[in-house]
Amino acid sequence: MVQVHPRAFKQKSIMQEILRFLKKQNRLTKVIFGTVIMIGLVLYSLLGIIYKNYNINKQSQDNINEINRLSQDNLDQQSKILYYSTNAYAEKVLREKLGYQKEGERVYALPRTDPEREKLIAEQKKFQETQDKKPNPLKWFEFFFTDKNDITATIQNLSNPTQVGN
Repeated sequence: MVQVHPRAFKQKSIMQEILRFLKKQNRLTKVIFGTVIMIGLVLYSLLGIIYKNYNINKQSQDNINEINRLSQDNLDQQSKILYYSTNAYAEKVLREKLGYQKEGERVYALPRTDPEREKLIAEQKKFQETQDKKPNPLKWFEFFFTDKNDITATIQNLSNPTQVGN
């Protein structure tokens, strides 16, 4: 019969295993093992310091860029304030918005002519005239039940009466 020692199945911690391994090794191996662990710890802390330094430098550069942008905005705002406080600006606003004029000066109001705008207005009037002739229930029926492409084609046909169909 085989006897098993009662502590044979006891779970050992990792630290106990490392200590047992170190007891079996000679002094030179212990020194090398300790040196490697120390170098690893130093490298780990050095990498942490480098990472923190990188983040601080990045944040510092971002803050410098923000300060430069804000100082430029400040200069722009100051120049606007100076311009808005001049008599030339006040005179310009009085002339444009309130219609003031100097003594002996005449103001002429000229109508603007825009051929594209005139064409659009004519097309809208033509479309409105055709829509006004339809009864209201038919307009609602077309609104809900006709295809949008049909409406687009109808509008195009109304704007180009020389073309027949698509």
